[in-house]
Amino acid sequence: MRTTLAASVDEGLFPAKDLLALAEEGCRARLDHVPLEVLTGAPTRGVRDPYRLVGSVEGLAFKPSWPTKRSDPSMEIVDCRLLLAFAEAAPIFARHGVTGLVYLSAYRPPTGDLEASLRKSRHGAGMALDIGMLDRSDGTRWSIAKDFPKDLGRPPCEGREAEPEPGSAEDLRALVCDLAISGTFSVVLTPNFNQEHHDHVHVELNPRVPSVYLR
Repeated sequence: MRTTLAASVDEGLFPAKDLLALAEEGCRARLDHVPLEVLTGAPTRGVRDPYRLVGSVEGLAFKPSWPTKRSDPSMEIVDCRLLLAFAEAAPIFARHGVTGLVYLSAYRPPTGDLEASLRKSRHGAGMALDIGMLDRSDGTRWSIAKDFPKDLGRPPCEGREAEPEPGSAEDLRALVCDLAISGTFSVVLTPNFNQEHHDHVHVELNPRVPSVYLR
C-alpha cells in the first residue's frame, strides 16, 4: 500500500521540491550560509555536485559505519542538495536530542545505463542516505535495528504518541515522522517498509516523487 503524507505537510510547502530545483550554483550559494565541516568530493559518476559526508552540517555530525581509512572515499559521497536537506532538517534532529548520525550507505555506483540506474536508486545520484544509528546529547545512542518500534507493513506514523518520553523508542519514531511531515525529503522508508530496511531509515530526494512518500 502506498502511503503519502500530502495532507500532513503544510499546504504548498514541499521543501524537497525546491531543493531539487536548485542548479549547482544556487545550491553552493545556499550552502555558503550553512555552518558545515565537510569536504568537496571528487567528480563522481551520477552525482551532479559531490561532497564527502564526513564532518558536520548545522552542528549535526555525520560519520559512516565503516572505517574511513580503509574505504573508498566515494562511498561517502552525497550531492550538495542532500546536504542542504540535512541542514534544513537539523532543527528536527536537535529537538529530539540527536547530535549525530551514523549511516550505513550513501553513494552506490550506478550500473549500466545511468538514467535507468538512477530511476531505480537515488543512491547513485548521491541523493539518498541510510541512517543506522543516531547519537544523542545525553550520551546514549539509538539503533534503528534495535530501537525502532517495528510493525512490518503498518504505516509507521499510525497511532503515534503526541508527547513521547524523550529518548524512548516512541521518541525515535516521532523523530522519523517529524522528518516526513516536514517535507524536507521526498522519501522516508522505515523498517516497516520491508525486511531489507530492518536496520535503517532511508531518506532521499527524488524528482519523480510529487509528494512525501512514507513507508
